[in-house]
Amino acid sequence: MKNWNDKKLILREKITNGKTSKMNCDLCDKNKFKSLFKKKGYSITKCKYCGLVTVDPFPTDEELAKLYDEEYFEGGKNKKGYSNYKEGIKNYFDYVTKEPYIQKRINYLKQFSKGGRLLDVGCAHGFFLKAIREEGWDVTGIDISKYASDFGKKEFNLNIINKSLEDAKFVSNHFDVVTIWSFLDHCTTPMNVFKEINRILKPGGILAFNISNVDSFRAMINASNWRPIRPPEHLYYFSINTSNKYLSRTGFGKTTYFGKGEIGIKHVLQNPDLNMNGETVKFDFSFLQWLKLYSWALICYLSLKTGIDNYTIGSNLDVYTHNIKNEQ
Repeated sequence: MKNWNDKKLILREKITNGKTSKMNCDLCDKNKFKSLFKKKGYSITKCKYCGLVTVDPFPTDEELAKLYDEEYFEGGKNKKGYSNYKEGIKNYFDYVTKEPYIQKRINYLKQFSKGGRLLDVGCAHGFFLKAIREEGWDVTGIDISKYASDFGKKEFNLNIINKSLEDAKFVSNHFDVVTIWSFLDHCTTPMNVFKEINRILKPGGILAFNISNVDSFRAMINASNWRPIRPPEHLYYFSINTSNKYLSRTGFGKTTYFGKGEIGIKHVLQNPDLNMNGETVKFDFSFLQWLKLYSWALICYLSLKTGIDNYTIGSNLDVYTHNIKNEQ
């Protein structure tokens, strides 16, 4: 297993129209990165200055546009995307009952907002939108996949716009809530996404999204075999630290993270990433590596218990925050 500690420094570059240009970090705008490991022909790199983790080289817009077709959502011979996104689902009700995280997110959201206009960015088929519409919300979705957008409009009668967030050009101060579920790591420029969401949210409006915490024990122990490492689909890998930096720099205030305590020290020996795509992943750890990794698990556990909780064992976190336009 390759770990996160390779020392090679690189400058990220992108070839456009036959010319090579430097690519600065989306978060801090600097241009020096540490190479962590390679996967599927891509380097996973970490910004030396702010710690943001991303891929190198960056896929072109044309490559990304071809990625999110029907095969991506339904699975196909190339095994890209989510092979079981709708597998075994006979209807919408069946899906929701099998995926309780949708209702969990709605319950979290009710703690911060009483309802109103909601935009779901990267809504795919619209399962979350349909569920929260049934709670009385006025919902809109947006997704770059024509296949997924058409499915949600036809099957659920949802208002889904088949465009990027920037191209949709929503009016300012329009939405009470914007959600980004399992989409932020697909964005080419998260900074622009956060800025645009702040613009279209009403003063005090709520932003909810999820991250896979790259500083978690799950990420540390699995490294290149950590499930969220999926280039070129996933372009960025966030931590609580980098997530907070994005939010503070784009006009958002107090942030709440859910999921930090859902996986505790008793789960350390249970590793769901050991079996991926039906193939068992074997790790070859030396005693010193095991000692280091499980010492890190203990640090994550104590971090949560002491309130200094940027480090977690489980990697899946839901994030809720609000814009502070009316407070500035």
